[in-house]
Amino acid sequence: MIDKNGKRFGWFFTKKNVFENIAFKNWLQMIPEIDKKIVLEPFAGKNTLVDMLTSMNLLNDVEFQSFDIFPRHQNVIEKDTLKYFPSNFPLVMTNPPFIAKNSATRKDLDIMEYFSLGKENYDDLYEVCLEKILENTKYAAVILPETFLKTPYFKNRLHTFISLAQKKIFDKTEHPACLALFQPEDNNGNYRLYHNEQYLGMYKELKEREHQFFEFSDLYEVTSHNILKYDDKIGFKLRLNCPHGQIGLIAIDATEAYKKIHFCAGDLIDSADVNQQSRLRTRFHIEKLDENFKEEEIIQIIRLLNQNLKTLRETTHDIFLTSFKGMNNSMMYRRRLDFVTAKKLIIMSVNQFLQKS
Repeated sequence: MIDKNGKRFGWFFTKKNVFENIAFKNWLQMIPEIDKKIVLEPFAGKNTLVDMLTSMNLLNDVEFQSFDIFPRHQNVIEKDTLKYFPSNFPLVMTNPPFIAKNSATRKDLDIMEYFSLGKENYDDLYEVCLEKILENTKYAAVILPETFLKTPYFKNRLHTFISLAQKKIFDKTEHPACLALFQPEDNNGNYRLYHNEQYLGMYKELKEREHQFFEFSDLYEVTSHNILKYDDKIGFKLRLNCPHGQIGLIAIDATEAYKKIHFCAGDLIDSADVNQQSRLRTRFHIEKLDENFKEEEIIQIIRLLNQNLKTLRETTHDIFLTSFKGMNNSMMYRRRLDFVTAKKLIIMSVNQFLQKS
């Protein structure tokens, strides 16, 4: 019964104390004492987070109220908090269930009614949970998938985003995670970004770096569609997922830290492995408007591509590349290069090459 329900609701119980973090402690310190008298844990499960917080002695003389639809601890009260979220709690600390809607549909899990509780057409159950949390509280510390940073929701009250690049955070998965810290005030689209305890910068600052890096290619509409048509100013055409493309892309970091996302000669990737569904390794075809690129020109473009990719990753601290399940042997999340960013890099690099030619 317990294992079945755990799978049903996408529960991943926290094993490591993610609150042992300077950014979390600074956020907690800014909260008025009157708002720290009672802490709500609405998805408590085994009440592990409450035990972790209690052991840190950061919240003295504080009452914890813990709820869960399937309690697994004597101090957890049974309550379906998605349907009947507790009110009048100014501070929430929790690890809500997360499972993608398409995954729930594919596995025929009986949870689709919960997605209908959200005001938006959310892709993951945690987003419904987070909506309920932020509607009912001032401050919240919430463990979420690290891909939360890429979603369009809930950023207006985000105070701090912490990428938790740590092994064995959960008991049953290596799902990349973050700790999101929320405030009652609107943040004007800006918030702090951390990698564990390393401060990376403010969101707007890093986004501006990315924008400046892609200043040329950002002038043109770049989508994930297969074919892009460019005018004479650009001077070339680009086709994605082309089995005989001259430029290959390994779009995901390996578990060995030195094996990173990179562009390569197209023939290093078997054409039989390239199709319209290719995402982790593929090939691109580029051609000039009046002639094909020569082999030596492709080599130079690939070199530029990898130089620009390296600079982009260093400039933005990898924070805007989607994290991938598992970590490398340097204790960093593996990252995946999306095709929109890949195309921007190609536009940028081919343009640099053509300007020098």
